[in-house]
Amino acid sequence: MKSKIFLLLALILCIGLTSANAQTISKFAKKSQWEVGGSISFTSSTEVNNGETADNSTATLSFQPYGGYFVINGLELGVMPSVDYTKIGDYNSTSYVLYFAPSYNFDTKSQFYPYITGLIGYNAINSGDYNRNGIAWGGEAGVKMNLFGNSLLKLGIQYVQQTLNPDPNTTDERNGYNTFRVNLGFNVFFY
Repeated sequence: MKSKIFLLLALILCIGLTSANAQTISKFAKKSQWEVGGSISFTSSTEVNNGETADNSTATLSFQPYGGYFVINGLELGVMPSVDYTKIGDYNSTSYVLYFAPSYNFDTKSQFYPYITGLIGYNAINSGDYNRNGIAWGGEAGVKMNLFGNSLLKLGIQYVQQTLNPDPNTTDERNGYNTFRVNLGFNVFFY
């Protein structure tokens, strides 16, 4: 019953915002604009050790601030740091990633802007004596909705692979994480 009420409220909100936001159509994703904001995400992670995928997953909440600049209409060059805090029983860890995040935002001549983003960066994880680092890469796709004025509500799906090897000269197969995220974010854009 709660999910039906939530769905109905979301539908009413979208219809209301569509009619109230007619004056802001096609203002976003223009050359020389800046976009800043951030996302909160829920993560389901499956560990990979020596090429073998684990049977169980871990749930994590993450924060990803974002800053980007449009070099041409639609094409945005961005930077996205990411901080994850994970606690499983007595174990806790903090993971840091810094991504270069080029993105393309499609102008649909409405308040909705579908986007795709590539992610490549460096990551490190720290937990007591356990410290590892490596390369992270992946992508994100979703939609940004121009709410009021220069504000955007963002909903996206992200997949990332992180490599965390203790020694770059190791002969082991890949160690790290394969991560799937559903992101909800709020951004603003300006010239």
